[in-house]
Amino acid sequence: MSDDIRARTRKILGEQLEALWQDYEAAIKQSTTALAASDRNKAEREAEEIYKKIEKLDSKLKSLELTPADNPVATSKSDAARIQEKLRSNLHRIDFKELEKTIKIILRDHQDGGCAALLLFQESDKRGGQWCAARIRELLQGVTDEGKFREIPVEFKSSDQANGIELLRRIGHYLGIEAKSHESMNSFSQDVINRLCGSLQNGSVVMIKCQRCDDILSDLDEFCQILENFWRNMVSELEVVSKQCCEVKIITLLFTDKPLPDDNLVDYCCTIEQFQKNKLLKLPQEEWTQEDIRVWVARYWGLRLNTIEINRMAKNIYESAGGLPIVVAHKLLAECCPM
Repeated sequence: MSDDIRARTRKILGEQLEALWQDYEAAIKQSTTALAASDRNKAEREAEEIYKKIEKLDSKLKSLELTPADNPVATSKSDAARIQEKLRSNLHRIDFKELEKTIKIILRDHQDGGCAALLLFQESDKRGGQWCAARIRELLQGVTDEGKFREIPVEFKSSDQANGIELLRRIGHYLGIEAKSHESMNSFSQDVINRLCGSLQNGSVVMIKCQRCDDILSDLDEFCQILENFWRNMVSELEVVSKQCCEVKIITLLFTDKPLPDDNLVDYCCTIEQFQKNKLLKLPQEEWTQEDIRVWVARYWGLRLNTIEINRMAKNIYESAGGLPIVVAHKLLAECCPM
């Protein structure tokens, strides 16, 4: 594909993407302001469908990276892509102050018997789940030596039927073990626990990141199987390991795209004030404030703006995005260097 065709295609797709973002923002606002529950649910479903289209279109755009030619337009686009990538890598530093406080309490006050936490972050797509994970990753990497931190990523596609045994299979596959045909969840979960805990050494930190766990957490029986057969047994085994290895930590993050009913898991949840390793802790979900945006722009923007301009930008972005992380991030990146 020639640079000219690639550039034209990117321009068209970029315009389509911008239109989709506008539709998404409208649907999100409708889902939070509509009076009738049926209207809110309908708007939320529309927002989810639009976001799927955004992901597909964004993927197409990324596959059409322009090769800088001997002209300023192509070069400027390439520079803009690099600037955007740098800004993206710092988006997790916009806020998450309450989240950071929660993680630090767990790491500081719950070391006895090995540090373990089962954490839930809801509405991941629109509330910045990817940046939540990045912030936690950064915190965990900061409490151990390089090479002793390990991340186990588990992601279900929106078309997948997520369940407990499939979750274990994907963790096991990462660890180099496969479930035997007709093997029970209890038997295979113990294999996974043995392999993972057997690999720990002094200072080991493991982060298990599980995305799109809606099906598992919406089905109480499915969740209880994971909690009883895997997580609680893992906590018990970690306690044994901690007698031989110091400062070992296993943090598991469960992300959902949708909010869960408040009373769905109430008997299996704890609070940070009464934290229990063998229960689920719901992480705080924070909107990004005007002050959060202002501080981030001042620290990471890279372009020369005076105080008045930074304050004006933060105010305008906050008011138009309503503090919703996914919308704030989009507007920040578009404001910095439109592609």
